[in-house]
Amino acid sequence: MQMKLLLAFIGLLLLTVRAEGQKIQEIVSKDIADAIHVFDQLLGSRSFAGIKVLGLGDAAVFVKESKKLTTSFSAYLISKQKFRNIVLHVDDWQVRPLNTYLTNAIPADTLVLDSLVKSIFSSDYQFRNRDFRAFLQWLKQYNLTNPKDQVNIYGVAPLSRIPPAYFLAAYVFEIDKVYGQQLSEKWSNDDTSDSLAYSDIKIWLQAIGKKKHSTSVQEQIMRCEEDLQHNKYVLKYTSPDQQFSQNQLNEKARYTASQVLKNLGKQTIFYAMTYQVMKGELETSVELNGLPVSAVGKYLNDDLKSSYQSFAIDFADSGKVIMIDIPNRKGDLEKVNGTAHAKSLYQKGEFIDRTNDAQLLKGYKPIMIWPYKGQVGNLILGKDEYAIDAVFLFSSLTDLDLANY
Repeated sequence: MQMKLLLAFIGLLLLTVRAEGQKIQEIVSKDIADAIHVFDQLLGSRSFAGIKVLGLGDAAVFVKESKKLTTSFSAYLISKQKFRNIVLHVDDWQVRPLNTYLTNAIPADTLVLDSLVKSIFSSDYQFRNRDFRAFLQWLKQYNLTNPKDQVNIYGVAPLSRIPPAYFLAAYVFEIDKVYGQQLSEKWSNDDTSDSLAYSDIKIWLQAIGKKKHSTSVQEQIMRCEEDLQHNKYVLKYTSPDQQFSQNQLNEKARYTASQVLKNLGKQTIFYAMTYQVMKGELETSVELNGLPVSAVGKYLNDDLKSSYQSFAIDFADSGKVIMIDIPNRKGDLEKVNGTAHAKSLYQKGEFIDRTNDAQLLKGYKPIMIWPYKGQVGNLILGKDEYAIDAVFLFSSLTDLDLANY
């Protein structure tokens, strides 16, 4: 009799655990409001109070499930856990018009939002997709409803150089219209190279830096200087299989982490790929000499210790993922198998959290899927070390539907 009761209890426990796991699978079919409720049920008792930065890792660029989860989980962190900054692994100068739209008092406009998404993220389908657009639409409404407690969105990664024309329009003309006109005419008449144009901007900055200005102008000058600094860390790609030195890649990651840390006044979501938010070093085909490079998450963990936590998304069985073949200018749908460790975790049917299940995440390496064919990587991790603090597990992954967007 006791054995029957024990077996019945175990069976009930397994069903309960599987039901909790199933809730994560259901998020794919839910809108943001309903998904927030699911996260509230699963994570309502988990404390996020001590977290300054939460790294949220997207499993792959062209995957439907991870887009639904990252966007809806971000909405949960905002609405239920009081996170007030979102930093994307993109250029900040590109994202500024989007943040202006999201935080101004003008009513939501779907045409404006569509235009911003398609222009800012023109070829970056981690963000140019219907799920991220729906999240931005939700965020705009959230800010309109909470005008004194708004959420800001920033970029933190030096992916593309800020052109001289941007400095001219955003800073020189705004601060010194006369000199702005002089520079504009000079650059037009002389067919000035970018290097000379940047030199002109630096000379101008040195000159105006010696004068007294209002607080608002001082802030503009400081941002202009920061934007010039941004350009120093942009890596120039000349071919699809371009490689860089360990020092170049580490400097870029360190700079990116420093930009994340600028926003520590409020709890921040670092929204990026899993291999960017993980705590550790990577072996990657992008590095020139086969040397390990640091993930952005490693620098954040070094600086913030337990105040930085990273959450990943993984899958147990298989995934259908679009991989970009750059030389042939096409995307191919390829099958990717989940790892044995992820499968063993998924069989437990749980959202795995280091807070409760630390032993399970020791030595665990979430899968890393690069968007381009030929790019590979491996996380360097000891058996007793942690790459992440929590993982959401799907049974499988499917390709992102990009039709009509």
